[in-house]
Amino acid sequence: MTRYYLGRYFENQTFYKIQSQSIIDNPDQRIVDDLSSFTGTSLSFALTLFTAAVDLISFSNILFGIYPPLFVVLIVYSLGGTAISVLVGKGLVNLNFMQEKKEADFRYGLVRIRENAESIAFYGGEENEMQLLLQRFKQAFENLTQLLISSRNLDFFTSGYRYLIQILPAAVVAPMYFAGKIEFGVINQSYSAFNHVLGDFSLIVYQFQAISAFSAVIDRLGTYLSCIISPSQHLFSEQTMCFIL
Repeated sequence: MTRYYLGRYFENQTFYKIQSQSIIDNPDQRIVDDLSSFTGTSLSFALTLFTAAVDLISFSNILFGIYPPLFVVLIVYSLGGTAISVLVGKGLVNLNFMQEKKEADFRYGLVRIRENAESIAFYGGEENEMQLLLQRFKQAFENLTQLLISSRNLDFFTSGYRYLIQILPAAVVAPMYFAGKIEFGVINQSYSAFNHVLGDFSLIVYQFQAISAFSAVIDRLGTYLSCIISPSQHLFSEQTMCFIL
């Protein structure tokens, strides 16, 4: 992937035109950091999905055999939890996207000072550069504050979602136990199977913050690729909107 993105970056002097016309921000970070994050996270998610699929197949039959209504409760609970997670954390994707951009802008400012140290020192531009860096840092910090608030709200919900799991299986199966239809050991079996299967169905709930960060990386890479894939058609058109993203 790195070779492909670099090839597109150097093709037809795209690197120069991106820089001179400010088509997209921080292409270097998108090639280095975003590609690294994309490949690593993709592998991690693939392994997680595979493990969850095996676990789901193993324990679904057990849980359904113990008490079918409990399996239905599990599906409803996991779907409800997923919907609420999406609602609570829907702003995380954009906040993660903007955090990547603002931090990259701050780093770029520091690199620019290092590369132009002689000129800045000669013209006495230290104060202006300092104010520009502080402004960029302030923007990154303000966005980080909003990101932490959204993450905190999602964590509150996720914690409650996890704690309710502790009592839900027993609450559903207990009437059967008191009616003498099942033994006490079945409650323990249902509890274990319920936790396994619910964990598999609740991947979005448990991994939502990671998924939102991954989505931001995909957005950045997609924007970058769409801007350099066909430079002759739209990269340098006056109507292009890539720079906005």
